[in-house]
Amino acid sequence: MHVIAAGAAKRDAGVLTGLNMKRKTTIIPTLACLLFFAGCGEPPTPPKKIEKVYIDQSYYDLRTEEKSLYERSGLTSDDTEVKREAVMDKMTDEFRKRYIGKYIKWDGGYISDVKEEYGNFICKIDMDKGAIFSTADITIPVSKQQAMELKKYKEVLIDGKITDLNGSLKVEIEEAKLSYTGRSLDDMSEEKK
Repeated sequence: MHVIAAGAAKRDAGVLTGLNMKRKTTIIPTLACLLFFAGCGEPPTPPKKIEKVYIDQSYYDLRTEEKSLYERSGLTSDDTEVKREAVMDKMTDEFRKRYIGKYIKWDGGYISDVKEEYGNFICKIDMDKGAIFSTADITIPVSKQQAMELKKYKEVLIDGKITDLNGSLKVEIEEAKLSYTGRSLDDMSEEKK
């Protein structure tokens, strides 16, 4: 009786799953093939190499273009505040979209400061050589090691990706490579005289 019950359990298990014991050996390879062709077994595809698109415009070209937005808007003093804001917001958005994500190679800026903000280290670069009242125009995230090695008032070449453009052309750059030109702010100020 005990043997019959065991056989019946095997038979019932085969019936419940719709399989008999002889076919189980062919199911596993078939299941593996189905998973492979369904995409589960595909080898990972290598990431596509993204080509860097560099812009030809200098920092000063971008600043001039940004300042000319109002002149090109066609707005007059008769236009309402609402219309002026709407037109300028649209033009500013188009300006930003044209450059954000593009790469630059700019020279002529100098390191105005390197500091820690909210746990991150940043390098501030001023593009206005020798201006008395000037603020940093470019912000670049750097590592702590880089922050300790950078020197204030040294001229740098910047190669990186524009990640943001704010009013008065404040530029944020990532993936940046900085290299010294060998000149300092004092050298640049002497050239202006």
